Amino acid sequence: MALILLNACGPAQPAATTTPTLPPATATQHAINLANLRVPKDDGTYLIDVHMARGVWHTEGMPGGGECYWLTRHADGIILQSYLGAPIEQVVNFGSYDYEFSTTGCGVWTFLGTPTPTPTPTATPTSQPDS
Repeated sequence: MALILLNACGPAQPAATTTPTLPPATATQHAINLANLRVPKDDGTYLIDVHMARGVWHTEGMPGGGECYWLTRHADGIILQSYLGAPIEQVVNFGSYDYEFSTTGCGVWTFLGTPTPTPTPTATPTSQPDS
């Protein structure tokens, strides 16, 4: 048997519900999260902006090692960049389309920073000599 409560002063009102909210991330938390994304990485598969920071990464390679293989993928699985060869010095730049990075046998990858955008050249008007 169900119990129905009626409000004598008007239509029934749903019970108030509250949604718990988390405090906004502080600048310190953001800096810690960003620092964790920039920690050197070894062999593995990493999601960009989840496990690795977007930007330029570098490895010295593994002299005397076997083959080095790395690739970057778009979120839809398309391979955007890849390398297979000697484990020599490598540089990779994770751009806006990079979603995943996989690496094996290349050595430890270290974060170098975010690339400086190349300024767009602008045309400079030239004066015409009077004829």
